[in-house]
Amino acid sequence: MSDKTDTILIAAGEAITQYRFVTVATDISGNATVEMADGNGEKCLGVACAAAAASGDEVLVATAGYVLVDFAEDAPLGSEITTDTAGKAILADTTGHNILGFAAPEPVDGTTAQIASGTRGRVYLYANKMTLAL
Repeated sequence: MSDKTDTILIAAGEAITQYRFVTVATDISGNATVEMADGNGEKCLGVACAAAAASGDEVLVATAGYVLVDFAEDAPLGSEITTDTAGKAILADTTGHNILGFAAPEPVDGTTAQIASGTRGRVYLYANKMTLAL
């Protein structure tokens, strides 16, 4: 596994919150944009590395590799991650959820504690997102 993070610069289709999952959408002209993830376990392009104030602003999105994400629930390190209805990371533990990555240890201190709800934690995003089948 590489420490490299793949990113893409893309127009926002709405205001985007930094450190949240985003999905692919299209604008009125049919151009690709990103919007905030708003469905539990939905397929996502990646995580917004910066905020976008309004539709049409460009936003940098991490699509694979290590990235910081806001967490909505506790996540043990190594656990598979998906998105909630606010674009925050939650456990991918329901059939049909898209597995977007896994909770990863911080490179500086190598901590093995879980990532707590309401905090920002490190996630390794998969380049090829999968759907959980139980």
